[in-house]
Amino acid sequence: MRIAFLILLFLFLGAFMIVTKSDLHLSKAEELSNFYDIYYNWIVSLFSNVGATTANVVKLDWFPQANSTLK
Repeated sequence: MRIAFLILLFLFLGAFMIVTKSDLHLSKAEELSNFYDIYYNWIVSLFSNVGATTANVVKLDWFPQANSTLK
């Protein structure tokens, strides 16, 4: 329940930041359409970045290197 709330809060804050930064007035149909486009592209890039980060984390060697001088 908490995770779902945090995800929704993150998405809501992202939408708020898009509206604020782009100076959009959502009462106008044209600007609402611009908002949908920007928000959709933001979500797509978010998932793309999370996927790329996850792939890089999986490729890392997480096991410690054996030190031959400590015998």
